[in-house]
Amino acid sequence: MRLNKSIASIMIATAVPAVWLGSVFPARAALNFGDADKQFKQAAGSGGAGLDVSSDPEKRVGQIIQVALSFVGVAFFLLMLYGGFLWMTARGDETQAKKAKDIIIMATIGMVIILLSYTATYLVATQVFNAPG
Repeated sequence: MRLNKSIASIMIATAVPAVWLGSVFPARAALNFGDADKQFKQAAGSGGAGLDVSSDPEKRVGQIIQVALSFVGVAFFLLMLYGGFLWMTARGDETQAKKAKDIIIMATIGMVIILLSYTATYLVATQVFNAPG
């Protein structure tokens, strides 16, 4: 019980400054945006940095899938971390150890399903529609 209270207090102690900083700095950045825009135009010129800014739907969908898979990877990592933490702090409590084991197993199964669906989608996109890899 004491461990739960200390974890909750640590989470609150880190969340409050993060929320405050997240609300203050964007406001200050918005005030200085005109100067930043001038500096960007001086550094890169009117043509920009020369990056490939294409609006092909295939590339855009690929970027969205990459971002989504990144979030899935982070969620998987956090679930594994939480499950491992529960398992290590079970101290012989079978119900908590079973809960931790179930979290780890379900996270692994979810990751396998997502990777298999991505593989199937990639296979269909490259072989059937002859899209570039």
